Amino acid sequence: MQKKVLTSRSLALETLVQWAGSGKPMQGFINRIIHDADLKNEERQLAVMLVMGVLREQEYLDIVVSRFSKTKLAKMKPLTLAALRIGVVQICCLERIPDSAAVNETVKSLKKMGQPTWLCSFVNGTLRNIARNKESIPGPDKAGPGETPVLNHPAWLTARWQKNFGLEQMQLSAGSIIRNLPSVFRLIRREQIGRPWLRSLQSRGY
Repeated sequence: MQKKVLTSRSLALETLVQWAGSGKPMQGFINRIIHDADLKNEERQLAVMLVMGVLREQEYLDIVVSRFSKTKLAKMKPLTLAALRIGVVQICCLERIPDSAAVNETVKSLKKMGQPTWLCSFVNGTLRNIARNKESIPGPDKAGPGETPVLNHPAWLTARWQKNFGLEQMQLSAGSIIRNLPSVFRLIRREQIGRPWLRSLQSRGY
């Protein structure tokens, strides 16, 4: 049997789809990427970055996709929507990744998973359209209804905060949480870099 070739995008795509249908915490799936994926370290890091980026910016990503797709999100299969989210998070949120790579590598991931040509073409066309019009797409701070901020928080939570603290304070609090997430470092023991990296981080005040 031919061994399946993984890439950072295909791994992120599989992880998001599996997690969405599992009802389990994401951390176990992240651990699987870090410890079990047969990829170079930088590819594993990119896979984790894509997964966490999609989770963090999901509301914003869905708004962007909705603006450029004739198919409603509710009618898309989980795999299709996950692929579009992965593509858009690269195009709109990760400046170091060229738009061409974001589109091409995301579509390649679908092809490697054996998805039909029409689906790959749909994702390819939608992502290319988004990339072409990227400059006209509002950022998360103005992409909501009436150019309000996209909060990327559960609706039940923002509703509770708004009830307790008012609309303005709720928006400020939610935005502050997203902007001020702490830096987190995780050292992988099997690569025998733990102690040198720990000393390096400690010397820099972490």
